[in-house]
Amino acid sequence: MINKVLESYFFFQAPDNYDEAFLKKAVKEGTAELMRTLIEKLTSIDDFTAVNTESVIKSWLESSEIGFGKVMSPFRLALVGAGKGPHVFDIIEIIGKEESLVRLRKFVETISFGK
Repeated sequence: MINKVLESYFFFQAPDNYDEAFLKKAVKEGTAELMRTLIEKLTSIDDFTAVNTESVIKSWLESSEIGFGKVMSPFRLALVGAGKGPHVFDIIEIIGKEESLVRLRKFVETISFGK
């Protein structure tokens, strides 16, 4: 039980660093722009439930022909700081819209994206 609690730290505290190995896998050319677009999409959502946000983001990815992993891996990294945790959309519903956007913006400002 203690391990489960320790593994859920990100619900209470934003990451202050990012897992380097997962960062190298998750961040590619174009990731910064995808994260900026994700921020725009999430900002426009009023019903910030897991089901609705997942539906909106999946629709955007499908209509734009963007691979799910190109967005979800860096999105998870921005929220959690690692490549682990529950379903991303459950995380953002629990931590809320404002905190989710704060974490995404910090991620975009912090990561060099290969520059």
